[in-house]
Amino acid sequence: MKEDILISSKRLKRERTIRRYLKILAIPFLSALFLFVLANLSWFRIQDIEINGGEENKKAVRDLIKENLSKRIFLFFPADNIFLVNKDNLIREIKNKFPEIENATAITDFFSRKIKVDVNNRQIFAFTCREEKCFYLDEKGVLFRQSPIVSGGILLEVVASSTEAFRDFHKISFLARKIEENLKEERLSKIILKDENSFELVFASGFKIISGLETTPEKILRNLNIVLQNIKDRKNLEYIDLRLGNKAYYKFR
Repeated sequence: MKEDILISSKRLKRERTIRRYLKILAIPFLSALFLFVLANLSWFRIQDIEINGGEENKKAVRDLIKENLSKRIFLFFPADNIFLVNKDNLIREIKNKFPEIENATAITDFFSRKIKVDVNNRQIFAFTCREEKCFYLDEKGVLFRQSPIVSGGILLEVVASSTEAFRDFHKISFLARKIEENLKEERLSKIILKDENSFELVFASGFKIISGLETTPEKILRNLNIVLQNIKDRKNLEYIDLRLGNKAYYKFR
């Protein structure tokens, strides 16, 4: 009799332990199931994609977004859930696939179940050619789209000795625009990037400015203006060399 009671007590204790463990396991399982059902409800899923800007790539950008939103997160949760959309990753993929896109932002609208993407394309500053292929580039020196071979000085050309020469191109392009604004009667036709951080600005008339980036663009502009004030007639001017700090040299043809 005592043995039966002991066996029954052990069985009861074991059953209680099993039930306790089942309850513990049921909590995360039911929570995950609840989240799964909630995440898959159409109320919380993106129904529309709105793209502003980037007309040339609008369809391709839309297709990329659709592809990303069709994926699954951890195999269970839809990537198009309005609370789970990874906007930073989406923007990163857009910019990686479309180098002509300089900036993009994405926001989600809960009430309309929509994702809105604003796209800003790079502006063509010049073109450069490598091995019989030409590319457009922006003021930062980023090559973003193949271009036709341009001739006749229609577009500013950049000639570079190496890819390293583009490292500080944003400073050079800024300086080039400022100098061109100061020399209103001259049209900039070519920028030649040389080694050791030096460059040449070649104008349509054949006159050129040689400079480097050892000093600030503001100082270079100031030195150039001082030189130009001392030159009465620039008609036969061949070049101005601004590479030597506060000193400037110029030569006539």
